[in-house]
Amino acid sequence: MGAPRLSADTRDVILAAYVAGTPIAEIAADFGVSQSYPVLLAKRRGFVPRRKIKSFTPRPSKLSAPQQAELLRRYQAGELVKTIAADLGIGADWVSKRANAAGLRRHPNHKRPA
Repeated sequence: MGAPRLSADTRDVILAAYVAGTPIAEIAADFGVSQSYPVLLAKRRGFVPRRKIKSFTPRPSKLSAPQQAELLRRYQAGELVKTIAADLGIGADWVSKRANAAGLRRHPNHKRPA
């Protein structure tokens, strides 16, 4: 058979901890339930489940400031993206993303892949 049923009071405490923002793993360990149970309980009671918030730490640039300036200068001049990428040792998609982030318009020589 399965685990014993939790009392209504225990379920209320689990839900209160979940709504208060207590980490799910902590709730599960404290009450001996699965990590999915607090979320399931919240859904059953009409609460919107919390979303995982990933902390964002930007990766350091693969290029130095002079290399980034060179990338943008060459892109703006219309040099092929794959040539710029090969010379700088990075992917062509990275060249396009950096140029786009800098607000540069696509040059006529920069054709989109078919």
